[in-house]
Amino acid sequence: MTSASIFRAALLAAVCASGAAAAEPGGFGSSEEALSLSLTKMSMGTLTGVAEKKQYLATIQLEKQKIQQRMLQGVYENAMEFYRQGDYDRAQELANTILAIDPTFSQAHLIIEASSRLKGAPRRFLSERMMLEEKFRDGLRLYKEGRIVEAAVKWEEVLQLSPTHLKARYWYKKAHDEIAQAYTQRGYDEYSKGNYQEALNNWYNALLTDRDNKDTLDMVAKVESMLRDKQTMGIFQQGLEQYAQGRLEDSYHTIEKVLDVDPGNAKAAKMVRDIKDELAGQFIDAGKKLYSQRKYTSAIETWNKAKKYDYNPKYLAQLETKAREQMRKEAEEAKRQEEQARREAEEAAERERKQREEEDKRRMQNEIAEGAADAAGKEAGQGQKITMEQRAHADQLYREGMVAFQNGDIEKARSSWNRAKQIDPGNADVDAGLRRIEQMVGQ
Repeated sequence: MTSASIFRAALLAAVCASGAAAAEPGGFGSSEEALSLSLTKMSMGTLTGVAEKKQYLATIQLEKQKIQQRMLQGVYENAMEFYRQGDYDRAQELANTILAIDPTFSQAHLIIEASSRLKGAPRRFLSERMMLEEKFRDGLRLYKEGRIVEAAVKWEEVLQLSPTHLKARYWYKKAHDEIAQAYTQRGYDEYSKGNYQEALNNWYNALLTDRDNKDTLDMVAKVESMLRDKQTMGIFQQGLEQYAQGRLEDSYHTIEKVLDVDPGNAKAAKMVRDIKDELAGQFIDAGKKLYSQRKYTSAIETWNKAKKYDYNPKYLAQLETKAREQMRKEAEEAKRQEEQARREAEEAAERERKQREEEDKRRMQNEIAEGAADAAGKEAGQGQKITMEQRAHADQLYREGMVAFQNGDIEKARSSWNRAKQIDPGNADVDAGLRRIEQMVGQ
């Protein structure tokens, strides 16, 4: 690859970092990294809540940072290529592009520094060796002063500019080994004092430079387990106290936190299962009580609350089915009773109507009887005389008229009573019957 082509490729990568080339065919926007930001590849599904949207945006930001870091690393490698070819201007230009995007990119600072020192030097290779030797000796000086970390930084710079520098590689490894040993020892010192978190912090720093040290890894695992047990024990104890106080819901959520810290804690897992069963049992019993009170809808709602505690779904379904069936039966019974009450009301109304008719008939008979009595009194006062045969005949006609009247034959009753009146003008019963007929006709 020529210097010009390397320079163009590096500038294109730098432009991609700002997003200007995201839509270019074959550009960074259509790359595998860009596609990895899709919801499908991230398996996030449809975003429905604020928390999910924040998680999605955070994931996108993280992916963008990863892409940017890979891109800047590529630009850095191109800048180093220019540097090794002696094209210090282009090397500096790319390094400045990197720093415009990420000012903390220390390797870009190194390229700018080295390029500035070597640019215009009459004997480039000799000047470069002198510069590397100076950095190497600065590292030795810092090392002798006990400033091992700073010394390692100097030797790392030498290796970045010249990866084959054997002395720098030796001393860089030596410094890192000593740094790891120092952190490891500090870790043991803190461990002996009972400062377990500080011990872990030092051991993790040691693993940054000596990642395969088995003894350190074993101690990290041991202390992590101790801290986890200590943390979970306190949470577990709190959950037990809440349980003893009857605060089952609080106890359940507290002991669940133990499983968040230590998913393999069998004791906490069993306690969580037991509390869940107990909580669900309370809802089951409460629902049954509501069922016995014929509050079926409330019973179903209460039983449904047991579902979040993973209670037997088949049994819960049976309870709900039973309640709904009972609701259906009672609705049908209520409808049947309502229909029966309606029929009974109609029958009672009919009986009442007939009773009123009978009462009207009796009242009419009483009125007729009273009228006859009045007429008899008048006849006695007038001294009118009729024979016994005439009175008997008149009484016979009166009875015939009464039968006709009761049968609803008003004209026949009137005819019989008029004939009786002709025979026995003072017959009060006949007068009363005729008055009744006149009243009915008038009404």
